[in-house]
Amino acid sequence: LRSGCDREAVMAVVLGEHDTASEFGRDRTGTGRWPQSHEHPDPASVMLGERATDEAVERINRELGLDQPIYLQYFYFLRQLATLDLGTSIKTRKPVVDDIQQFLPATIELATAGIISGIFIGVSVGLMMGVWRSVDNALSVMVQVLRAIPPITWIGFSILWFGLGSRPAVFIIVIGVVFPMLISTYQGVRQVDQI
Repeated sequence: LRSGCDREAVMAVVLGEHDTASEFGRDRTGTGRWPQSHEHPDPASVMLGERATDEAVERINRELGLDQPIYLQYFYFLRQLATLDLGTSIKTRKPVVDDIQQFLPATIELATAGIISGIFIGVSVGLMMGVWRSVDNALSVMVQVLRAIPPITWIGFSILWFGLGSRPAVFIIVIGVVFPMLISTYQGVRQVDQI
């Protein structure tokens, strides 16, 4: 495991989405070895491709430390995580830290664009609905119907509408921001009207 931390697992732990033990142990069998199937291939097979020889897979597993007992792999994983040594990406074969540094500015830019757009749309529509009763009557049912759509469904819609790339990601962020801003603004305007 010296150079092969699973990037998604590390990021999930860093972002607090999962505990380290469950992330580290995912896709492993009770033997502490990676399963040898097409559904859940081991990292060496992914790195070497479909025509990997058993000797090459064993060599990569030895280099990555995957031939060690599970408790040692977990110890090495935690030690690397504590020192921010995120290893080498299996996909790009570059240090994961370099990948993060390369893609983080664009990610922040997209997130900022989505948040600002969501705030603008949510506050604007919320103000219009709160101030003018006719707009409220026209939009309130549609807003409640759209708000009731589960967030995971919006991902599929965004890919269908915008294709793959950054636009669906910005759309999902906008959807995540627009409804709370809209409802808060609407209720705030209604509260002021009552006073």
